[in-house]
Amino acid sequence: MRENETLYRKVSHEQKNPLQSTPKNLKILCGAACLSFHRAGSRLANRLGLYDMSGNVWEWVQDPYERSDSIRQFRGGSAYDASLLHCAYRSLTNVTDYRNRFVGLRLARVP
Repeated sequence: MRENETLYRKVSHEQKNPLQSTPKNLKILCGAACLSFHRAGSRLANRLGLYDMSGNVWEWVQDPYERSDSIRQFRGGSAYDASLLHCAYRSLTNVTDYRNRFVGLRLARVP
């Protein structure tokens, strides 16, 4: 665990966004199939060894936006629009009535 913390700290202090895909990843991700979906984990990991941090679908975030019970954030962009395909992109919506095939959620398992 300590090794991972050190790596994350080192990478996060560099000028580059540590969660962003590398140019090599973007070429592989976006090639001829930029607007299509891919099996999770089928592309190269980013510099932190994390997969699928950019693209595929927007990531729906459970945390409320500005203390509103019904407004939530979407993060990360979508394969639907390459101009929004980066992990820093944010969007907001009312979760009580919003449906979209380009919105998903990220599941994480703690070993």
